Amino acid sequence: MKLCPKCELNYINDNDELCTVCKVPSKTLSGDSQMHKTRTSVYFNEDFTFVNEMYAYRGKIGYKAFNFDGDNVGIVFMTGDKRSPSFGHCELCIYPKYQSRYGEWHRFTSYGCRLQWEVLCNRLKTNSSYKCHID
Repeated sequence: MKLCPKCELNYINDNDELCTVCKVPSKTLSGDSQMHKTRTSVYFNEDFTFVNEMYAYRGKIGYKAFNFDGDNVGIVFMTGDKRSPSFGHCELCIYPKYQSRYGEWHRFTSYGCRLQWEVLCNRLKTNSSYKCHID
C-alpha cells in the first residue's frame, strides 16, 4: 500500500496510479462525489524562519512562517490527519497573497525529511525562532 501521489490522503495498492477519488473527472460543486482540490506543484528550495509567536488562521493554530525575504507568508502547524503518515509533522498554510508563489497547503520536507511538530515546538521553547531550508 502507498499514498495516492495526487492527493496524498488516500491509500492505494502498489500497482494503482491514483485513488478512486482522484480518478473521477472533475464535477461541479453540486456533484455527489467527494473531490480534492488540485495541488500546485511547488518546490520551495528556500529558507524559512518559524517564529515563536502563536497565531490562529483558518481554524489552525501554529507559529508564524517567514520566507527568505522576511515576509510573513503563513503559519506552520501540526498535521492532524491521523490517517496520514505525515501525522504529527509540520505543515504550512499559506496566506492568499502568497498562494500564487507557494500554493495553499504544504506538507513539506527539510533536507529530504519531514519536520516533526514536537521537534519544532521544543526548539522554539528555547529559541525565539527556528530557521530551516524547505525542499
